[in-house]
Amino acid sequence: MQSNGIRQIDPVTTAYKKLADEQGPHVSANRDEVVRHLHKAGRTLFPQLSKTNIDVVTALTGFTKDPATGKYIGWTDGGIPMVCASNRKLATEMGISEATLKRSLHALCKVGLISNDDSASRRRGKIPGSVGYYGINLSLLKIRLPELVIAYADLTSNRAAIEHYWAEIKSIRPQCRA
Repeated sequence: MQSNGIRQIDPVTTAYKKLADEQGPHVSANRDEVVRHLHKAGRTLFPQLSKTNIDVVTALTGFTKDPATGKYIGWTDGGIPMVCASNRKLATEMGISEATLKRSLHALCKVGLISNDDSASRRRGKIPGSVGYYGINLSLLKIRLPELVIAYADLTSNRAAIEHYWAEIKSIRPQCRA
C-alpha cells in the first residue's frame, strides 16, 4: 500500500481479480469444504501465509452468512461470496487489530485467495446509483478449491507413507540390537 492509502496496481493481484470476476459467478463450492481444506492444506500450498492469515480468511467466509436465512450467500448459488463489512468491524469481530487485518488481507490478495472489489469512494457495501456490491471478493476460494483438495490428498498420502516406513523401522530395530 502506498503512503496515501491507495493500493498499488500489481499485475499478480490484477490477474487474480480478473479471474475472480470472470469465473467466480460460474463456480460453486461448499463453504464448509473450502474452510476444511484451507485449514488442512492451506499452509502447505501457500507457505508464505501465517496461521493468522488462514484464520482471517476463514473468518471472512463467516461474514457471507445471511442473518435472516442462516445460509451462506454466493457459494453454491452461482453468486459471488462478498464481504462488505468495514475493516474496523471485521477486526473487532475477529479480535485482532486493524493493522493485523490489513496485513493479512494484503497477504491473501498476493497469493490469490481473495480480491478487492473497490468502489470509487473505497467504501464497501451497496453504493447508491451503482450496480452490485463492493467489498472483499471470496470467489477465488471457490475457484482454487481443487488445488486445496489435491494438496490435502498429497499430504494424506505422504503421512501414510511416513507411517508405513516408521512401522518398518520399528520392526527392524529389535533385530539391530541383537
